[in-house]
Amino acid sequence: MINNITSQNAVNTGELQVAKKNRAAVLSNRVGEENKVEKLRAMIESGEYRIDLRAVAEKMAEQLRPEGR
Repeated sequence: MINNITSQNAVNTGELQVAKKNRAAVLSNRVGEENKVEKLRAMIESGEYRIDLRAVAEKMAEQLRPEGR
């Protein structure tokens, strides 16, 4: 019975470690996304952000084209 409890604790500890790593990755990703948003916001406000109208038009045309053309 003690071995069973010890084994279960080891499994729970391993699951906890995986959960902590996953949470850290999610939080890190959020920080990266927030930094990207802030950078884009600053570029838009300062007038530095430019839209590539040619790329937008090409993508729109690509999406409107029937399959296989």
